[in-house]
Amino acid sequence: MSAALTSVAKNCNSVVDAFVENLKTRFPSVLSGIGRIKNYQLKLHINPAYQAVRSPGSIWGPRCVEIATRSAVQTESAAHQTL
Repeated sequence: MSAALTSVAKNCNSVVDAFVENLKTRFPSVLSGIGRIKNYQLKLHINPAYQAVRSPGSIWGPRCVEIATRSAVQTESAAHQTL
């Protein structure tokens, strides 16, 4: 990284830090603690008629396999499915 870019990045962080510190001093009762709301219980209203939808990139979906290793993975997967 160039020296000028590093200087800009440091200045940007100091502006953000100063802004955050200003907010903390102005609103200490709101911006302190570990981030929990006291004496509040959230109730989620979920419609039972809706079914869960899995997004393609979710952790429960199949993982993408590189083309170079796809045949080896298919062979290994077939061997495990026959067990």
